[in-house]
Amino acid sequence: MDAVHVERKMMHKSVHLKQYLFPVILGIAYFAVLSVLGVSRHLAFSTNAWDLGGIDQGFWTTVNKGLLFRGSMDLYWNPGGSYFGVHFSPFLFLLLPFYASFQSVVTLIVMQSLAIGLSVIPLHLIIKDEMNDRFAKIFSVGYLTYLPLVAANLYDFHVQAFFPLFFLLSIYSYKKSRYCLYIAFTILALSIIEIVPALIVSLLSISLLLRRNWHLFGKELKSCKPEVVAPIVSLLISAIWLIAGEKVILYFNPNQSFGQIRTLTLMPVNEKAFYLLVLLLPVAFLSILSPLNFLPAAGWIGPSLVVVTPSAYWTAIGFQYPAFICASIFLSAAIGFRNLSKKLRHALSPKILVLVLILCFLATIMLNSNQFTYGRLSPSELFPDDHDILIQKVVDLIPPNASVAAQPDIFPHVSNRLEAYPFYVSGVEYIIVDISRGWYKSPLPPKDELIGGIELIDEALPKLQGSYEVVTAVDNIILYRKGYSGPIRTITSNGLMANFSVNCEVEFKSVYTKLDFSWYWPLDSPAPNLKNGMYDAIFTGFVRIQDDGEYKFRALGGGAIQVFIDGKKILDVFAQGPDGQISLSKGLHEICVVFKNYPNLYGLHLYWKTPEGDWEILPERSLFLSDT
Repeated sequence: MDAVHVERKMMHKSVHLKQYLFPVILGIAYFAVLSVLGVSRHLAFSTNAWDLGGIDQGFWTTVNKGLLFRGSMDLYWNPGGSYFGVHFSPFLFLLLPFYASFQSVVTLIVMQSLAIGLSVIPLHLIIKDEMNDRFAKIFSVGYLTYLPLVAANLYDFHVQAFFPLFFLLSIYSYKKSRYCLYIAFTILALSIIEIVPALIVSLLSISLLLRRNWHLFGKELKSCKPEVVAPIVSLLISAIWLIAGEKVILYFNPNQSFGQIRTLTLMPVNEKAFYLLVLLLPVAFLSILSPLNFLPAAGWIGPSLVVVTPSAYWTAIGFQYPAFICASIFLSAAIGFRNLSKKLRHALSPKILVLVLILCFLATIMLNSNQFTYGRLSPSELFPDDHDILIQKVVDLIPPNASVAAQPDIFPHVSNRLEAYPFYVSGVEYIIVDISRGWYKSPLPPKDELIGGIELIDEALPKLQGSYEVVTAVDNIILYRKGYSGPIRTITSNGLMANFSVNCEVEFKSVYTKLDFSWYWPLDSPAPNLKNGMYDAIFTGFVRIQDDGEYKFRALGGGAIQVFIDGKKILDVFAQGPDGQISLSKGLHEICVVFKNYPNLYGLHLYWKTPEGDWEILPERSLFLSDT
């Protein structure tokens, strides 16, 4: 009998563990893929000071300097620098041991993907209990391929991404009558950030209470039934948490204002149909068929549709905020599908559900996913190219403990230090910019909110010539150092050396790995101290010829262009003109490009055609700074 009992117990345990197999494998797969994409996106310099760089700096200063999540990204309005002066997020303390063991932005990116990957487990188990295993699998896959959630995951690092895990765990615990765990996970969900979780948790508590039999509610409350008491307790905790969070933030940052939040309902309604369409179309609008399960999502959707400013940011799918409501949307969609089947008095098959969800997913893609995800899923943002590798080489020239001002998209690569700033602060030792990227002319911080000693980098640089000199410059990436007087360092052997001059005086030197650039916004000119106007540039180096033969050259640009090979002029055009041709032997040949810029004409592009090839930009692999 004992053997039979043990065997039955083992079989029961095996069946019990088997229910976790699919969501665990699915969550691990999601975690692996999104971690790789997230890290790749960081290496492509697509991450930002707001918020990955700032939060990484906060973790670093906490671990290494004993400062409470002190960062520089909000110093212009949060003088103390603590993240707790912006958001009340005690949850961050739980992540500190993991960050301390591996101090890198990679740790934050990976933990964020892990949290979202794990959140599919309670979602799967809840839907499985409400419906069956097949439907649970369908909705689980839909959840982890839900574009608003994927885009939120790929958008740097934000605490909002951890909310679905604790929110779903609290619901699952309640459904399993584990009320202490329900309260514990509710508190963890509240600890993510100060306001929205309190609203969502409160609405969850209300939705749980609304499902009770109101004729028996008084008796259940008097008898202290835990299924009634637990939601009431969570309501009280949410209210206390909201008040406490505001007090903590004001303690660290008296400049913080909550006026907009308090007057939210007084603002005029601004319909955002496209926002709702993108949120609900992937689940075929099934969520609205289960109002009580959809109710917690109103904690974010409601204010987003009411508030006017900054609604464009709050309702943008490519940002972090949809993470607040993805769990509610999918839970309510699953129950809504079940309700629809009951109303139709016909059990709709999983095949029908799969077909509908696939069609809705494709329809969502056709809405222009790149637009509503702010390019989070575009290859250029996800994968590094040769230019990104050059930026990293320049970053590596900055000593680990040096103070540095970096434009926002470079900042996360230097944020592991106390004195790193995504704007110019008087006295910093290094300044690094990439004037070919949009964030060089950063919209943050807002100009009208700057305080003494803080300036936007692009506006500060022209004033700093003489006190800051160029350490290295390559393909519009420039590293300055205060008081530097040494030669310009080269970090690549490929390319041409450019000397830019005004009135015959050299003003700026830089390496260009190929001549293929357009000096329009954000560049305006090749260097911060060269305004759009009359200047000359001479590019010198060597071109490597692989095979003997006739080579053709073509130039396009914003001015007069002359090209010399081994001292022989082969091109002399203004803006564009006839092609040049020259017979070249295998080996290295000296090349010189003379360019005279004219106002409001931009760029320079040098093409060639090899004996066996087609027209192409003269490639980096064929250009060298020296003949050695």
